Amino acid sequence: MVGTPETPAATSVRETRAGRRSRLGRILLDIGAITPHQLEHALAQQSGLRLAIGQTLVRLNYITDETVRQALATQLNIPYIDLERMEIDKALARIIGLSFAKRHQLLPIATVGRTLTVALDDPTMTSVVQDIQRMTGLMVTVVTASGPAIREAFKQLYGEPLTAAKSSRTDRPPAAPDG
Repeated sequence: MVGTPETPAATSVRETRAGRRSRLGRILLDIGAITPHQLEHALAQQSGLRLAIGQTLVRLNYITDETVRQALATQLNIPYIDLERMEIDKALARIIGLSFAKRHQLLPIATVGRTLTVALDDPTMTSVVQDIQRMTGLMVTVVTASGPAIREAFKQLYGEPLTAAKSSRTDRPPAAPDG
């Protein structure tokens, strides 16, 4: 399990980087999810596979998608949520329409007051967050979850499957910095 902001694992990652965002591979090493040898092997394989380091580690069966997403949440300082434990209000499908949600691989999961919480397949897509804020007039909070959980919750909310976009970027965790 990845450290949360309160745990020593997450704190040490942030402190060692002196304010700079840690690399995903370093976070995975720090939390004990992978070994240095596994990271080296994945980095060597990464260019041939043409995948982000997290997805390369998943492809090599060193870690799960969920582990990558939890580490990514630590890296980006955003919450990781377990969508399987949430019930999403069907009214949220009216706030963000099916085509926009499908195109951007996202899922609205809650509103509290004037804030909309959205699970993004790629939580680094700041332009999408800005588009949502303009479209809805709401402040947007970004979270992430495992890819399979986002797809399953999307199907439950919109009644249609969320298929990976043609771009290989959207069917994997975002392209976090290597190493």
